[in-house]
Amino acid sequence: MPLGSGGFFPKKSEPPAETIRCQKCLQFGHWTYECKNERKYLHRDSRTVTLNRKLKEGEQRKRKLEINSSVADEHEDGPKGGKLGKTKKSAMKR
Repeated sequence: MPLGSGGFFPKKSEPPAETIRCQKCLQFGHWTYECKNERKYLHRDSRTVTLNRKLKEGEQRKRKLEINSSVADEHEDGPKGGKLGKTKKSAMKR
């Protein structure tokens, strides 16, 4: 195999500089190791804030489901509780 023919691992072409984003200053056109700008401050929520937000959303969903199910039970034509023809005694015998 002649030299320079690519061999087993041909060299990959680099992407155009316009599409490259620096991870330090968040600007396009250069790599992080070439960056001469100052690091840009990026405000992010702490993990506690993120977890508390998820817990709060979960509780709100649970409340909505409880409210919706209680409203559905009130509007139901059948017996209260949605169990058709079954009583607690018959359910306990099984």
